[in-house]
Amino acid sequence: MNIGILLFHEVSELDVVGPFSVLNTALRFLPEDDKTQVFTIAKSRNSVQTSNEMTITPLYAFASAPPLDVLIVPGGRGIDKALRDRAIASYLPLVIPKLKLSASISSGALLLGHYGLLRGKTVTTHPEVMSRLEDYEILRASKDSVVYDDKVWTSNGSVAGIQLAFELCKGLFGDGITAKVADVLNVQTLQGQLF
Repeated sequence: MNIGILLFHEVSELDVVGPFSVLNTALRFLPEDDKTQVFTIAKSRNSVQTSNEMTITPLYAFASAPPLDVLIVPGGRGIDKALRDRAIASYLPLVIPKLKLSASISSGALLLGHYGLLRGKTVTTHPEVMSRLEDYEILRASKDSVVYDDKVWTSNGSVAGIQLAFELCKGLFGDGITAKVADVLNVQTLQGQLF
């Protein structure tokens, strides 16, 4: 299974690093012969600068990335530029039909909506861009932290993105591995629920 996290200039670093940490930690507990990968992808292998000036170098450029099963789209100040990016516009329509699941963190939902993935869905996004969801023929905008609608999962902010990553971990790898990840990352549970 290939899990890709999209990078673009001025992406929110927490939207990237939080889910990446959760899911990559889970890989430690999978059987040695398991081929699951978690990686970052962007239009090129050139480093991108995040919203808060962290530099991240993607593992794969679109042209060399393995086929994706899961796509995670973070948000950030650069989301509007990402909506107009020609390389993203060429890549995502090729990838989307083959996805088993797509997820967004914060304003990353706008990118999913732009490519038709939110149509008829109940979704959430960052409160600052919530009104823009109307442009994407959604069923309903939710104020919940994380919303799961079939194969489209959305979260309303960076911390909620980590919660979404734990739920994704549970769905992909099971409760046992998710509990081990929570222990390694020192995430507390409240009455059996993360966060």
